[in-house]
Amino acid sequence: MKLLVLFAMLVSACLAAPQEKNQQMTDTMKAMQPGEHHKQLDGLAGSWDVMVKFKYGPGPERQSHATSEALWILGGRFIQQVYKNESGLEVRQFLGYDNQKKKFFEIKLDNMDTGVLRTEGTISEDGKVITNIGERTDPMTGQTTRLRTVTTIIDRDHYTLEWYQSAGGEKEDKVVTMLHTRKK
Repeated sequence: MKLLVLFAMLVSACLAAPQEKNQQMTDTMKAMQPGEHHKQLDGLAGSWDVMVKFKYGPGPERQSHATSEALWILGGRFIQQVYKNESGLEVRQFLGYDNQKKKFFEIKLDNMDTGVLRTEGTISEDGKVITNIGERTDPMTGQTTRLRTVTTIIDRDHYTLEWYQSAGGEKEDKVVTMLHTRKK
């Protein structure tokens, strides 16, 4: 009888292991798929006219105009934004939500700098404001600065992206404001 009970326990354990592995695989696959947080970024996809206000250093604020094409890539996991302005600046920015870290993020590369900007953060309860924090090396000073970016979704056809920079405990300064208007 003991041998029969032991055999039943072994069979049960062998059957349970594949079921646990299957469940683990199912959970892993689900964690790798786009979800509700990704859908919160959907309003940022599209074609945009962008009014850019920027200030670096002690000089006056300047203005520029850019366009942006933003589309979902890699199976709806990331939004790729391609910005171009009249002076030849081209920026590629990638937005997404990292299911494992449970954070929104942005990665920025451009054709006038060799640095990579990476920030991560959260979205407000109403789903309209994404606040990310990271560090960047200021190309003018070579100093590492703290960067806070704030994306505010105003409505389906308008949103802003603002950059706030501070270094070494200094007061935070707004250095970039990008006003996006959806192209009709």
